[in-house]
Amino acid sequence: YAFAKAINQKLDLNKTINPVATFKTDAKRPAYSVLDCKKTEQVFNYSTLSISDGLDKVVARYKS
Repeated sequence: YAFAKAINQKLDLNKTINPVATFKTDAKRPAYSVLDCKKTEQVFNYSTLSISDGLDKVVARYKS
């Protein structure tokens, strides 16, 4: 949800982004789930970018 909202904002798409909780479905969704990259960062000695920084990098590459 946060990633979709960030894309929408960075690219000025003006789309409506709804959280999964608003969709009617029989599937059970966790209340809170995030991707934890700490172990991968430690093993590969690599720091991941924030959503904002990563999107800025991608947008700069393809928006010209």
